Amino acid sequence: MKLLLVSLVALVVGTRRVLAGSHVWQPPVSNERSNALARRYFVINDDPSEGDRMPWRNRQIRYCFDKPDDKKALEGLLLAAHDLWLSQGLGSEFTLAEVGDDECKGEKRFDTLLVQSTGDSGRMATFEALPQVDSVIRQSKNPDVRPKMLLTTSTSMGMLDQVKNVAHELGHAWGLYHEHQNPAFWSRGTIHNALGGSVFGPENGGNWRCENLKDYARRMAGGGLIVQNPGSRGYGDRIGMDMLCKDYEFASKAQFSARDYLPMPRVMGVATSAGTSAKDVDWDSIMIYPSGAGAIGDASPGNDQRQPILLKPDGSRIPINGAPSQRDIAAMHKLYGRSKSARGKELLQKAGGTVTSNFKKLYSKSSGHGDDGSSCL
Repeated sequence: MKLLLVSLVALVVGTRRVLAGSHVWQPPVSNERSNALARRYFVINDDPSEGDRMPWRNRQIRYCFDKPDDKKALEGLLLAAHDLWLSQGLGSEFTLAEVGDDECKGEKRFDTLLVQSTGDSGRMATFEALPQVDSVIRQSKNPDVRPKMLLTTSTSMGMLDQVKNVAHELGHAWGLYHEHQNPAFWSRGTIHNALGGSVFGPENGGNWRCENLKDYARRMAGGGLIVQNPGSRGYGDRIGMDMLCKDYEFASKAQFSARDYLPMPRVMGVATSAGTSAKDVDWDSIMIYPSGAGAIGDASPGNDQRQPILLKPDGSRIPINGAPSQRDIAAMHKLYGRSKSARGKELLQKAGGTVTSNFKKLYSKSSGHGDDGSSCL
């Protein structure tokens, strides 16, 4: 939900139940819980020799609203979403700071987040973290190329709740990817970038229902994706729906919402382990889509009639999660270091990563999801 605001193709920069308290953080953490937390989470690759993203400095997101009406519509939701993260154990050193237009829309735009309202359109997208110092993004002279967050007030999409949806997007802003887009979870064979997992994909009970996406019929009527330079991958000049439902990069180029579900190129993100089974998935994560997110069918709070897009391996639906999970909090501490005020006593595994010279090439093709290149619901 997935979903970042830079599309380098166009050079335009693209929740589990609400707990009243945080009782899970009060008792000493058992070895079993520590091991569960250390299994995995999927975050930006912030190694400057590999990745194109870096965390926010001093754990602080510096932001401004694009227009006064945007602030009026979104300020309360943004602050409530931040409070939701704090209530689940995120350290108080993780802060949001509203800054003036001179900083946010001037020369420092690459180090600030521009927040825009999309009204009741249902469109959400957020740039993940910040562009690296030497990123091609920072070389652009186009003022629209920058970190952005697009937020909707709709309650008929995503988590069917305004605060939960914004909390999901705030996770992207900090640097977290969609839980379900970890390539280790997807079956190898038909899905590009998949690493042979037993969780998602046609070989795992057919629990990837691409045909239920809202924009599937429209994209199919449009004839797929026309590729002028298909490159060395052996495809012709037109990519059909079958391939758009299997390949993250092609779906991204086609502005097709399958890009928010399909496994991302391995070099774009870092996971803390290579776990490939259902027990390795954080089903409580605020960063995993519920089964109906982005699907055809009516939905409103308490009445979700959307068809499933992703299902668990046993065929059951992925629920709507209302708050960040313990592993979501652990992911933040992995990226930014454990803050003094953070609750809990987990010992976090140091994440590893695979060095690759192809990272920047892949990122230049698809720096995110959404119509603006951003993670979106």
